[in-house]
Amino acid sequence: MQAVLWGKDHVGLDELAVEELSDTVAVAITRGRHRKAYRYTDPNEDAAVAVVGPRATLLAVADGHNGWAATEAAMTVVVEALGTDPPPANLDDDALVDLFHRASAAVLDVTGRPGFEQPSSRTTLVVALVARGHVQWASFGDSTVYTVTPAGAAPLSQSQHRFVGYPMPRSAVDFYLDRGTARLSTGAWVVAASDGFTDFAHPFPTEPFARERPAGVIARALVLAACEGGAGDNVAVAVARP
Repeated sequence: MQAVLWGKDHVGLDELAVEELSDTVAVAITRGRHRKAYRYTDPNEDAAVAVVGPRATLLAVADGHNGWAATEAAMTVVVEALGTDPPPANLDDDALVDLFHRASAAVLDVTGRPGFEQPSSRTTLVVALVARGHVQWASFGDSTVYTVTPAGAAPLSQSQHRFVGYPMPRSAVDFYLDRGTARLSTGAWVVAASDGFTDFAHPFPTEPFARERPAGVIARALVLAACEGGAGDNVAVAVARP
């Protein structure tokens, strides 16, 4: 099962889209409540993906800059690589670095075409593999992955001002790619989010996790929290519980 929300399909201010795969997996997106206060190319350059397989669940969020093209190129690589049967939070480290290197190369293949209208398009990218008891994650840029319980939220990745889609050797991806694994406590959720959420949802809204609410309700509540915080940016989230 797969859910994909492309920002290019959701460009109305304060429009909120949610797609739920099950009571434990969902994605949500919005352009934002207000227009961006900075110069931008496309109104909504985020994307959120969730894939439920027999062994694990894949979550991915991308936040494009200077155009939508990079978002689509990078996320397509992730879905094609991991979306058929997501591995259970045990992807080999070399394979993880290769994945992000291929995503960056895919962006360059698109933006480097002669006369392409968005030659400066780049994107952040965060990926999480959620399996029973564990999460494996990787992030390039300022999109973030969290573990969340009713008691609080803990960010796993560190925000960096970096983007997939700049020319870089594999060794540079290996050096800058923030990644790791973590054990999940009973009932813990994993949340992948773009910086439209992290910049505007303060404090982290843990109340939706305090009850046995379905994933779609939780994803919607997270995006609404960012909007109520004044979101003048795109917001994308993907949530899952093993």
